[in-house]
Amino acid sequence: MRIRILPLVIGGAGLVFNALGQSPESSKSPSLSRAHESGTVTMSLAELKALWEKSQDKPPVPVAPAAPPVPAFLQSLEMEISLHPDRCTGVVKAKAASLIEGWQEVPLFGGDLAIDSASAEARVSAGSDAYTLLLDQKGSVDVEFAVSLAGTAHWTEDDRSTIHLPPSTFRRVLFKNVPDGMTLVDAEKVYLPSKAGEVLLTLRPTAKSLVLRLLPAKSKSTPVIGVDLAQATVSLLKCTQRVVMDGGLLTQAEYSFKHQKAVSLVISLPSEADLLQCTLEGVALRPERRENEIEVQLAHDGGKESASRLQLTYFTKLEPLNRSSGSLTLSLPGTVLFHERLDWTISLPDGMTASALNSNADTTASVQGSSELILKREFWKGDPVSAEVFYQKQKP
Repeated sequence: MRIRILPLVIGGAGLVFNALGQSPESSKSPSLSRAHESGTVTMSLAELKALWEKSQDKPPVPVAPAAPPVPAFLQSLEMEISLHPDRCTGVVKAKAASLIEGWQEVPLFGGDLAIDSASAEARVSAGSDAYTLLLDQKGSVDVEFAVSLAGTAHWTEDDRSTIHLPPSTFRRVLFKNVPDGMTLVDAEKVYLPSKAGEVLLTLRPTAKSLVLRLLPAKSKSTPVIGVDLAQATVSLLKCTQRVVMDGGLLTQAEYSFKHQKAVSLVISLPSEADLLQCTLEGVALRPERRENEIEVQLAHDGGKESASRLQLTYFTKLEPLNRSSGSLTLSLPGTVLFHERLDWTISLPDGMTASALNSNADTTASVQGSSELILKREFWKGDPVSAEVFYQKQKP
């Protein structure tokens, strides 16, 4: 419906002139000006409403505050664990913060470390390999847990005690009651206890887990028999390892030795390793086997220095790989000899790629997204070479 509205109703003659695109001063005809003063304007209600709204002062549009970069996080994590042969026990204190209202999840520790009891403020859910702290309010909360771990009598080379660690602004892990004459080993890092039998671990921000075992403070590895160690060295160790989804691991190692006399050499292998092949200069051998060691005799040709090439192939069984993501720890056969160089290749199963690597060998190419890892090392003696490989399902 169209209506006729007097100029006075919509704000006077000036508004009418604006609607017609003219002002009283711009009119050159007195008669036309008088006609405007007595004229009318026709518009719809919608047009009138729009014209009225334009003349009003609009309030500023409120700006929503920026969301925090993370909704919740762990501010501190402190562990104190006393070692015992039957059962290791301890206390974990944690401080978590939520930056927004509503339920939030904050990752806690896991692996072989179990919660026996918790403070009243702690709301915890248990996942497949770690615990999660649940927060329902904005702010900080302090929680405390009584925890336990398998006793040191159950820690073995193949079944090491593992503690998964969450990201945290501050982390402190203290082990007490380390037995006399023993060292605490995390992966391949050796920690000597204090006189009080305590070990305070130094953790990198990227450290995701502890893989624990105890070793004698003085190695009991069998030395090279009847030869000064300086008279036999490893000029090159080439090793390839291939792992499959069910945890099967095939290792092929080739040693190039330099020695000045006949040598009775001892090489350590992983526990329960199945030795498939052993050849010296291409000739098959049946080395003497005792527990996790083999002994090989290196002959000397009578010259100033001899060179010998030893090839080993053995099979070991690890835990099956997770179909989505996880980690596995790999090591190499060891000797007490001085090593000049290592070339190490690790092949992951089809459909799996590496996401990170923690090793005392160096990588020569990018790790993330690779299904084959190339590692190298130069100049070391008696320090076992190992690598913790973090893997995930290959992205499409």
